[in-house]
Amino acid sequence: MNIINLNGPSGMAQGNNLKKIIKQKGTTLREVADTLGVRPETVSRHCTGYNRMTIEDATRYAEHLGVSPEAIYVEQIPLDIIGHLPEGNVVQMYPSNEMPTMSGMISYPRHFKGITLKDYLVNNVTSVGIFDGTPIKNKEIDPVSKGAISLCEYKNNGKREVVLGIPFESDIDLYRIKLIDSFLKRMKTEREGQPQLISKHMQSLEDVELIWSTPMLGSIHYPNLMGFEIEYP
Repeated sequence: MNIINLNGPSGMAQGNNLKKIIKQKGTTLREVADTLGVRPETVSRHCTGYNRMTIEDATRYAEHLGVSPEAIYVEQIPLDIIGHLPEGNVVQMYPSNEMPTMSGMISYPRHFKGITLKDYLVNNVTSVGIFDGTPIKNKEIDPVSKGAISLCEYKNNGKREVVLGIPFESDIDLYRIKLIDSFLKRMKTEREGQPQLISKHMQSLEDVELIWSTPMLGSIHYPNLMGFEIEYP
């Protein structure tokens, strides 16, 4: 089985993780080449995707570096973590130069972004919510976010905040945002049974100007158990 090479006059180079994993393992391209009995130029061209990497090549690299072949030849795109929700409903957004990234065997499109949610979806667990970052970048309201759990930036009386909630149109150019409490807060306010994510005790922001909103596309409840790592700058 061959990994398709798109390099050359007819296309682009094949992306992979070989160079990144070599660096993570604290070794060098030349040391890997010497161990495997190949020329350093061969390893370099595999790293850049200039030369086609077969499954046999990936397996040899994987055995030497102590990873799976998939980890070698499937390019992993880190997910930018753009903010976190420590308590309450207000999201603290990271400056661009302080954003953590989350890496794992699942790669998300580059325009997808993450928010860490401490004790939010699951008690005693920091989950990660996944969102489309395009509405954030373009300062627009995604129509899908209306009536759905979303990341929202609003403005009211000169105050701007980012919250996790459910936006509804309440008037022309104004919105009502139902706020979603953390698991711990829902556990305290729910009067009977297991706390529900959509609770009748939800608070609302009334008649606010919505700057942008993007719906939650999914969540990872146990990132560490699923092999994800969050790296902080």
